[in-house]
Amino acid sequence: GKIKFTIILLLFCVGYWLLDSAWSFISFERNLSALVFQEPMSYTDTLLLKVSPYQVVSRIMVLAIFIFTGVVIAIFIGKQKRAQEEKVRLERQLQQAHKMESLGTLAGGIAHDFNNILYGAMGFTELCLDDTVPDTLLHSNLREIRSGLQRAKSLVSQILAFSRQSHSEIEPTQVKPVV
Repeated sequence: GKIKFTIILLLFCVGYWLLDSAWSFISFERNLSALVFQEPMSYTDTLLLKVSPYQVVSRIMVLAIFIFTGVVIAIFIGKQKRAQEEKVRLERQLQQAHKMESLGTLAGGIAHDFNNILYGAMGFTELCLDDTVPDTLLHSNLREIRSGLQRAKSLVSQILAFSRQSHSEIEPTQVKPVV
């Protein structure tokens, strides 16, 4: 829409300029003969004889049309530039989203591997706790190990939530069918 309008306006300006130039040439020839035969008294009179009021008005109109066309083109170029800047901004956001997705995938993979290690350590710690005498130094140390492993398990759960790969819910399960 705006491009067609600008092209039509430019064609109109060119056509108007050509007609104006032809009319100016005819007018100049007429004014030149008046200048030769009337013998003006000063340089100002010579200038006034060479430029008719029609030429002044037509030149102002053409100049106004060119200014208007320039403003329309400047507005169009400004909108194109803003659209390009918006496109670059959206591309940067998309790249950032891809980076975050990759980071989440990497974190999820590491967390799953770490979780496997933690479950083994927690299982053996629980077995050792069952085999030790309560209220001994060894039993107390094993409880501290279990507490640290549970904190690590909580951290892994947070990492998995960040990577959007953790949808686990705790619910009772019948062990007999699984075994």
